[in-house]
Amino acid sequence: MTDDQVQLGDLEQFRDLLLRMKEGDDEAATQLVVYYSPKMRRAVRRKLGSLPALAAKFESMDFVQLAFASFVRTLNRLDFENEQAAGAYLSRVVMGKIVDMVRYQTSVKRGKHHEQGIGHEAYGIASVDPTAEHLLSVQESWKAELARHDDFGQNVLRLRADGFTIDEISTELGCHERTVRRFFDKFYPDRAR
Repeated sequence: MTDDQVQLGDLEQFRDLLLRMKEGDDEAATQLVVYYSPKMRRAVRRKLGSLPALAAKFESMDFVQLAFASFVRTLNRLDFENEQAAGAYLSRVVMGKIVDMVRYQTSVKRGKHHEQGIGHEAYGIASVDPTAEHLLSVQESWKAELARHDDFGQNVLRLRADGFTIDEISTELGCHERTVRRFFDKFYPDRAR
């Protein structure tokens, strides 16, 4: 199918398609992908034209797939007025994926096997600050992590996130530092304390 073979038609048809997709209808998802992909790919190609380092490593469809994966994960929280609003949202998401990749490529926290970044300015990206989607994702992950633990574990994690050392956490919570160490050993054995 090509871009002009899929027509969403009126607002009612568009809303029905989104509803079917939320319910897990693969055909509805395919129709949305076929409808929006060409537009998104053109936008990505334009942006990658000014980012030769990324263009050499990634195809436009890589970013489109990442954007659709985010779209599917957040679809139940989204409500679009019309197909143009959904298209605008997908365009923002796909551009955010490019920014995320630039951020990753220029990160200073890489191991010795990663290549050296050349700075976000060279990629033509105005900012490497976290996107709203990234912040929402981190916030949801944090809430899910806290929900795994009882009150003691939640307090330990909150204090650790606030920069407390293990000794300071044990003093604050009125327990032995070994209790705090056992908590980290039990739940986070592979992470440095």
